[in-house]
Amino acid sequence: MIKAVAFDLDGTITRPFLNFARIRLEIGVPMGRDSLLDKIAAMPAPERERASAILARYEEDAAKNAELNDGVIELMSYVSSRGLKSAVVTRNSEKSTQFVLDKLGLEFDRVITRDSGLPIKPDPAVLIALAKEWGILTREVLMVGDFRYDVDCGRAAGSPTCLVTNGRGAGNDCGADYEAKSPVEVIAVLRKLHETRDNC
Repeated sequence: MIKAVAFDLDGTITRPFLNFARIRLEIGVPMGRDSLLDKIAAMPAPERERASAILARYEEDAAKNAELNDGVIELMSYVSSRGLKSAVVTRNSEKSTQFVLDKLGLEFDRVITRDSGLPIKPDPAVLIALAKEWGILTREVLMVGDFRYDVDCGRAAGSPTCLVTNGRGAGNDCGADYEAKSPVEVIAVLRKLHETRDNC
């Protein structure tokens, strides 16, 4: 039984905007599977400060231009109607995240950013902490996101996962349990999960 849904922010709740290839190019970090935040954290202090400032600039620009992704209002309405807890779990800063939520008029039961004092995705600690806080099991939290870090986080925590592809080509190479072309299709995933429970 799903009792809560944890959402990524960029590319899931909001339309994809951040150009990570451009950010990495300006910072001087080549594209790859390594985390950009981990790369920045490992830099010497002066270089780290410069890289952090560049990232903050891009995040602020993305926040100012943030638009709701397709079907988010319908999805959040469904989540609320089922009495499910909701959370945003993002690698973004608290400042840019709160700006986006205020701008778009969105409210969640919990918001976890990279400034929240918890390990960030793909570390499963964020979902484990959420489940503990809400008195539920991690398998009762659906992790929804558009990137492999979201899927890796959910799988490591023992949570079901749903990859939002935003119209990208078919095929799920992240190993997500479910796939949705847009957030509105996550409603069908939640219905399926509840139907499975009801038929047990």
